[in-house]
Amino acid sequence: SQARAESPKPSRFQRAGRLSASPCYPKLIPTVPAAVEFVALEALQRVNLPVKATMCCRRHALIHGFREALNELHKRGCATMVSHCRAQCRSCGVLDEPIMEFDDSEDTGPWRCPTCNLEDLISIDPRDSAPMFSRLQL
Repeated sequence: SQARAESPKPSRFQRAGRLSASPCYPKLIPTVPAAVEFVALEALQRVNLPVKATMCCRRHALIHGFREALNELHKRGCATMVSHCRAQCRSCGVLDEPIMEFDDSEDTGPWRCPTCNLEDLISIDPRDSAPMFSRLQL
């Protein structure tokens, strides 16, 4: 019998992505998992939460704090999420607002994605960032 090479087991995040029918904002491209992780790490760097002495490191302490915050948000029930972003990176799918303020004395150059640092911008019509669904009426 031949030994079959096993492929790595997909993460919960990857499995959830395969199960969903379409992205939350169906007219926009889906955000790639690596970009979602980058955005999460960026958010962790923007807060100053208490760190228990028993935690192995600050990153895991912050992840624990965010998990608690997400659990609290989850308990609050359903809500319509609408993106107010005006741009999306064609490469990684991150939603962002490009810097539109230009100073005559300094050339800031083209918009760059804060996640993958590419200049591959898609402008978003506000009507395209309407949610796929709003709260279900039962």
